[in-house]
Amino acid sequence: MAHGSSSPLDFGIGALFWQIPEAVIVADGATGQIVLWNPAAEAMFGYTSEEMVGRDVEVIIPPQHRAAHHHGMHRFHETGHGPLIDARKPVELPALRRDGTQLTVELSLSPTTGPDGVAYAMAVVRDVTARKASERALQQQAQLLDLAHDAIIVRELHSRKVTYWNRGAERLFGFTRAEVLGRDLVDLLRPLAPVDAIQPTLEQDGAWSGELALRHRDGDTRHVQARMTVQTGAESPEPVVLELLIDVGDRKHAAQELQRAYRELMELDRYKDEFLSVISHELRTPLNFIMGFSSLLQDEVVGPLNPQQLDYMGKILNGADRMLMLVNDLLDFAKLQAGKFDMDCHPTPYAPLVMDVVATMEPLAEDKDIRLRTEVDVPMLPYLDGPRVIQVLTNLLSNAIKFTPAHGEVHITARVEGQELVTEVTDTGLGIEEQDLPKVFEKFKQLDMTATRQAGGTGLGLSISKALVEAHGGQIGVTSVPGQGSTFWYRLPLVQGDS
Repeated sequence: MAHGSSSPLDFGIGALFWQIPEAVIVADGATGQIVLWNPAAEAMFGYTSEEMVGRDVEVIIPPQHRAAHHHGMHRFHETGHGPLIDARKPVELPALRRDGTQLTVELSLSPTTGPDGVAYAMAVVRDVTARKASERALQQQAQLLDLAHDAIIVRELHSRKVTYWNRGAERLFGFTRAEVLGRDLVDLLRPLAPVDAIQPTLEQDGAWSGELALRHRDGDTRHVQARMTVQTGAESPEPVVLELLIDVGDRKHAAQELQRAYRELMELDRYKDEFLSVISHELRTPLNFIMGFSSLLQDEVVGPLNPQQLDYMGKILNGADRMLMLVNDLLDFAKLQAGKFDMDCHPTPYAPLVMDVVATMEPLAEDKDIRLRTEVDVPMLPYLDGPRVIQVLTNLLSNAIKFTPAHGEVHITARVEGQELVTEVTDTGLGIEEQDLPKVFEKFKQLDMTATRQAGGTGLGLSISKALVEAHGGQIGVTSVPGQGSTFWYRLPLVQGDS
């Protein structure tokens, strides 16, 4: 039948039937044969009106659904109505195009009677294939979002009404999806701080991120890291805000506990420094008495001593000297920790300083038959704190002798390189493993506990030496080969600052 031609069927729609943008199909209620097929139906299914008029409508029904179609048409023929014949309730059905591809259509079917008194079924058909695919994709996305541990919320930009609420949001805030859909998100979660600045940022930049404190259903506070982005879909011109809310309450609690623990540790560290300072001062007083009166006895000021008594007095004084050295290390460490370490730098002859330290260490070297060699070539007067540098050099030389086996050698060199004074103490001792080199200047660090127990020491000497060298604006370090020996060195500026 040509478009616009006259027909025995006059449904009062005339030319409108051929111009309507939706597919309209009219079929004989008794036979199922098509009597009208408009241009929109041609475009949707690929068949012309001439090809379809007179054919059974099952041509566009997939084979697996044709039995249901025959049953429906039989009921329509017997009763004039059927389960699908309700224009108020469109139904979705599969359909076939001419090329064999399948589509999903939404069908509004209604009975009508032609001028000839014959019962017809008129169907208005809409292609909803794309919409159904989009709905399936959205449903799959929603299922994936429900698997997320974090809260994911979608709400309208301006009204703030919730349109999506995943299971993560249910867990975080205690509200079910049915309870929140359509509600104002701000009224629902009652942020503790004003959020007025968020809306203008979202409208201008399309995104916002920051930390928020929101209310749980039971009134408790939930701290969240929020990321918000504005999105506008083709099917929904109203902008929506996608919100990802990550619970950071545990992290904030952990940070607070860490800060509290840090404050407690700092307080304990302060008590420790005060204790070391006090105990060091208190120990020095009785030591001075012990050393003073022992020296008087050794010098036989109050009367002669026999050889055994003189030997015992020498051992007492050696032990007291060692004790005083340990106490001085503790006192220096306490001063360093308290930031009360004063320096008194001035031009100082360096060779006599080195020789004084070597002379002090010679008895210790002789006890182990260790040879001390010294080479000093420092013609100018470096600017330094003499007693403090003596302390550094004494620590390095003492350690070299302690950890060098009997019959070994310790070599002390001092020279000028550019604008620096370089001093090195090289031994033929045990050496240090490469992985342990960064640890040697740490406080209370003793790498070889067996050797340390034999030689003694607090483990503070090198850390104090490092602090003293750095207080001069210098550097200290070590190189070593296990089994062959070590070289401890320090470099000091020859002059102070820019002078």
